[in-house]
Formats: sequence, C-alpha cells, structure tokens
Amino acid sequence: METNPAAPFRDRIGATMPATIIALPEHGAAVSALSDFLVSGLALTDEDRATAREGDRVHIRICAVDLGTEPGTHRVTVATP
Repeated sequence: METNPAAPFRDRIGATMPATIIALPEHGAAVSALSDFLVSGLALTDEDRATAREGDRVHIRICAVDLGTEPGTHRVTVATP
C-alpha cells in the first residue's frame, strides 16, 4: 500500500516551510515542489512573478490538507506567508 504524500503535512497547517519553484507558466499559478512526491500551485503577486525563476527556493505556508480517499485526490493548499 502506498503512503499518501499529503499525510506528512496534516499536522503542519499554519506552518511555513521552504519549497522549490519547478514551473512558471505564462498564466496561472507557479508550481512548487513540496516533496519528492507532491507539488502544489502557488499564486504569486505580479512583483514576485517578475523576479521568480524555476529552481528558486521560496517559503510557503500550509493552509489546508485534504488526504483524499482515492489515488490522486490528496491536496495540500499553500500560500505565500
């Protein structure tokens, strides 16, 4: 049985942690890696987006965790601190 990749974050709601920007699409949220197995969308201000680059380390705040019941339904909602 595979471990739910969101599970380690369930006790960290409200905490800040580092993440790595792995994609900066032209429109929409940046994509940040929270772990080797979990990514999350990250809304950036226009000012932050102008200077952000793939590979940058950023600090994020864990807002909510949904462990889901089916594969692929687990979610970790994040925001900038």
